[in-house]
Amino acid sequence: MAVAKWESMVDISNRLNAATSNEFAAQLLPFIIFAQGTLHGEAAKRTSEKRKALEVRVQQFENWKLTSKKKRSRQAMLTGEIPPEEQEFNRDKQQLEKEIFRLDVIENVLLSDKRESDSLLENIKRDANNCVESLKLCRKLYHQYGIDTQNLLADEKRKGKSHFEIRSKRKGHKVFTTMVIGNYKKCIEQLRKR
Repeated sequence: MAVAKWESMVDISNRLNAATSNEFAAQLLPFIIFAQGTLHGEAAKRTSEKRKALEVRVQQFENWKLTSKKKRSRQAMLTGEIPPEEQEFNRDKQQLEKEIFRLDVIENVLLSDKRESDSLLENIKRDANNCVESLKLCRKLYHQYGIDTQNLLADEKRKGKSHFEIRSKRKGHKVFTTMVIGNYKKCIEQLRKR
């Protein structure tokens, strides 16, 4: 019952991510990863239980072989007749091995889905950190731009607008302005991609 709820949550969350082009992935992925981890844990537990059941069944058969001192008849030895207990054991063993294989496949699929979700969340976090760092850099540049603008205006008042040093500083200030605007554009593009 609980497994079905986790599976439903993962399914609905993945559908929402697909429908919105992963717009809400940063908020949904932690829940998806937790649910996938829970599902993987349940699958691993079921696989382990089946393996233990197989071991118990093999042990029961080995005990039967040791305690059963009944000799096979000459006819049974010639025809290769298998005792009913051994036939039952072979059927049980084959069925348990099939179930273990099926559960192993399910467990591996769940694990790969969880790893994929972990990777996607790491990429989203990395992109978010890159955007934050880019925005911090833009703010520092903008702050420096304000200081440089204040200094340039003060120099213009002292030396005049036509002074050669002021003209060269104005050209450098235009280049700095272009750089600040370019950095803001890059930051905005990163945020749009995210």
